[in-house]
Amino acid sequence: PVKALFYATSADGRAFTPRQRLPTQGQANHPQLSVTREGRLAVGWDESGAGPRRVVWATAAAPAPGSAPVFERRSALSAPGTYPVLIPAGSDWLAAWTTGPAATSSIALATIR
Repeated sequence: PVKALFYATSADGRAFTPRQRLPTQGQANHPQLSVTREGRLAVGWDESGAGPRRVVWATAAAPAPGSAPVFERRSALSAPGTYPVLIPAGSDWLAAWTTGPAATSSIALATIR
């Protein structure tokens, strides 16, 4: 079995919608969730499977009251990366993640729309 990512929503913190699976294509690690002021959602994770881990994210429009968001897979970077972080930046996000071998790793940045 492969680890997957799921989400559910709640209007009152007690009753939740049935869980929905995020669009992963391998084992998902280190998930991060971020919400813009407008209620848009983004989830970032690093995904392993065939080859090195890669940073992936999915976004969703602000859901209507009482409905669950629908996430769309947006990116799987071609370069290896791990430990993504998403920061709201207006109606977009700034994504940061580590890349490269541990001894010489660096932090990469991208804007997610």
